[in-house]
Amino acid sequence: VDRIDAVYTEKGIHAYRTEIEGLTGISIPFSIEVSLDNFSRLADLLSGLSVFIPSPVDIQDEQGRVLLPSGAVTLDGDKLRTYVTYIDPLDQEGEASSRRQKALLAFFRALNDNFQYAFSDSLFPTIEKSIRANISSVGIRMVLEELSQTDAERLVPQRVTGSLREVDGKLLLFPFYDGQLLKDIIRQTLAGLTSENAA
Repeated sequence: VDRIDAVYTEKGIHAYRTEIEGLTGISIPFSIEVSLDNFSRLADLLSGLSVFIPSPVDIQDEQGRVLLPSGAVTLDGDKLRTYVTYIDPLDQEGEASSRRQKALLAFFRALNDNFQYAFSDSLFPTIEKSIRANISSVGIRMVLEELSQTDAERLVPQRVTGSLREVDGKLLLFPFYDGQLLKDIIRQTLAGLTSENAA
């Protein structure tokens, strides 16, 4: 018994994607991987990523002192790394995941804000080198162009809801109703996205 990301750590993205397909009941045609180092580099290439931090952060964790200002701030690569990795013992459940989701949405926004520059022949090859995917170079460009057009402000990131239990010294999240609720949410979301009447 282990966390789902243990599959990724041990066997890589393809086995992980297969596992997620089994749990969600949907086919996942492609995957994109970006290491934390490369995500940090992408943030610098795009002149930083803008996120909203509700209250200032000043804590001491295992990696040292964490200082982040409050408000709508633009984080460079190093600060972004801190933002997505720091652990606050006072965090509510799901706050750490929420920060990672916000960082990803900020990346899509930055691609849009810098569209001409990001997708230029001079910069895009550098962006592409920071990404691993099971699709062609043309496919990566098309996917990123499409994602950059997403209105990130209107998206409501979802997280897996469930109960936390300690198993063999590890804190694991068990989805409610054996994951059926998660499957239903995904199916409804996909149906909404493919509907001609969807806003």
